[in-house]
Amino acid sequence: MKIRQSVFWRIFIVIALVALVVLGISPLIKATRVFSDSAYATELLGVDFVDAENGWAVGDAGVIYHTSDGGQSWNLQDWQYSDDMFCMLNGVNFIDQNNGWVVGHIPVGQTEQAVIIHTSNGGASWQVQSTFTEYQEFSAVQFLDSNNGWVTVSYPNNQTILHSTNGGITWSIALSGGGGNNLFDIDFVDPNNGMAVGGKIWHTSDGGTHWNLQNDPVFDVDILYGLEFITPNDAWALGNMGHILHTSDGGNNWQVQYQVPDHTPVQATDFIGINNGWIVGGHTLHTTNGGTTWEQQNDPADYLRDVQFNDANKGWAVGGIMVGGHGMATILHTTDGGQHWNLQLSPFITHSTITTTSTGTTNAVTGITVGGEVNPVNKFAVLAPWLALIAIIILGGAMLMSRNKNSKIEK
Repeated sequence: MKIRQSVFWRIFIVIALVALVVLGISPLIKATRVFSDSAYATELLGVDFVDAENGWAVGDAGVIYHTSDGGQSWNLQDWQYSDDMFCMLNGVNFIDQNNGWVVGHIPVGQTEQAVIIHTSNGGASWQVQSTFTEYQEFSAVQFLDSNNGWVTVSYPNNQTILHSTNGGITWSIALSGGGGNNLFDIDFVDPNNGMAVGGKIWHTSDGGTHWNLQNDPVFDVDILYGLEFITPNDAWALGNMGHILHTSDGGNNWQVQYQVPDHTPVQATDFIGINNGWIVGGHTLHTTNGGTTWEQQNDPADYLRDVQFNDANKGWAVGGIMVGGHGMATILHTTDGGQHWNLQLSPFITHSTITTTSTGTTNAVTGITVGGEVNPVNKFAVLAPWLALIAIIILGGAMLMSRNKNSKIEK
């Protein structure tokens, strides 16, 4: 019986050592799956829908997502810098289901270069339309039709706006050298009336021929990130320190309408009419009275960068959510005006179609259900250490029972 117990102990020691090794390397197994050859997007920065079904979302790592069914499925669209962790896409604008532009920056050596990419087939193919050695990053883009478009420069910070009259083939400087900080957003309400915000507020009433500086009541304490210009008179601008500015006279006078109590950034806004609007950033806010009062809405994201509503009920917001210490690109959707926000997309980036289903999405890395189904988790990395521990417990119990039995026989 001593020989049998000796064999048991040897088996027990071997399994214990194996379990310790597996427990030690399992985090590395999972980390290898997270940080694979492919870069991943930690956040999405821009969203644009041309109707209730067709929309695009862009962000870091050069990602471009597209949906043609209102977000039930989101597909990654490929282009030259897809999956490049040093590429960042800040803004997207489509004028119909086929023609769209995206701006941001691409890596060039040890620095970045501002880029404009274009599609004429809904993103089935994208072409780098223009790059600029004198600019390192574009922050926003807006086309009024297939020819007339505007772009803001976020770096270097010399208050620059570019204009195209031929669909982005060539660009000319509409504003430059205004000093101050960067420009982050631009919005035209019609071909003549437009605004741009950043370190300052600029306004044009003649289609960009002349740009006039407007009074910014938070100039000394805040930088403006977002802008919504909805009539020639009414506009809202949003600040990094949580300021919400409003004008009802075309920008001749701006007032601080509200400031988020914890001073977290408010970064993007969208209005349906002059009364019903939403703001996203560190918080999601909603107003039904033109901003006289703002109410906070609950959403599952940790930070949101852009928002768009097609009507008073249906809207999308993009940003990121933190899971296991890592940011994950996120798309939210609401069908009740923001009373409830649901995760439509929040996977690590892979070059595969990510389709949402009624049962939710299982993330390829964490296995967290967030709104659709991707690849399964690495089951070995998750289950192996626990199976080894269970085996140790069972074997140890068997050994103790055998030892007690032998002790009784010897007695």
